[in-house]
Amino acid sequence: MNYFNESSRTFLKRAALCGALLVSAGVGWPSQAAELTRRDQRFMEQAAQAGLTEIAASKLAMDHSDNDDVKRFAGMMVTDHTAIAQDLQALAGGKGVQLPQEPARAQQSLLKQLQNAKGGKFDKTYVEKVAVSAHRDAVKLFTNAVKNAKDADVKAFAEKNLPALKAHLEKGRALRTAVSGGRPGGWVGEHPHSPAPAGPAGPPSTPASPVSPVSPASPAAPANVVPGK
Repeated sequence: MNYFNESSRTFLKRAALCGALLVSAGVGWPSQAAELTRRDQRFMEQAAQAGLTEIAASKLAMDHSDNDDVKRFAGMMVTDHTAIAQDLQALAGGKGVQLPQEPARAQQSLLKQLQNAKGGKFDKTYVEKVAVSAHRDAVKLFTNAVKNAKDADVKAFAEKNLPALKAHLEKGRALRTAVSGGRPGGWVGEHPHSPAPAGPAGPPSTPASPVSPVSPASPAAPANVVPGK
């Protein structure tokens, strides 16, 4: 089964058509004759690939997960990132930019990993690598565009959508806590052993007397610390 499935490709075609219609109708982002800087164009490409990854991964979560919190979060991601993708497609159409039609190679590898994961392993991978890590990267990407984009429309697109990405990151972190059973980070390996259950209380123990170090040269030294014994 192709993890970047046909439904994702259908979405892209519809988003492209929607963007084209918006531009032809004079709606959305205005067209400018000036060429974009390579940095601004690269931002748009990376934003498109990040959105494709979020949508594809979240559709997998809606199908694969049995956790209601994960499914609810994933549904919100599909809705929100579809809206951002359509906004980006309209901007790209106005700027004459051809957006990527597939996620980057590393992102495709993540989707394949999710495709093959089951049960709790799927939830933990999705939450850590998509809900948290991918949104952390997206916030960094959009924040950089807000600060450094040269094109006014590209900057406005980043400013418009950055608050939603920050909110997604916070919700992703809260979801990670919920999935880990209320112990932040507990499922990713920081706490591999649970504390032993406490036994019945007994009488207070007497503190042991401090043991003074014994020189090997002392007559009281045991044989195992005396050279030659």
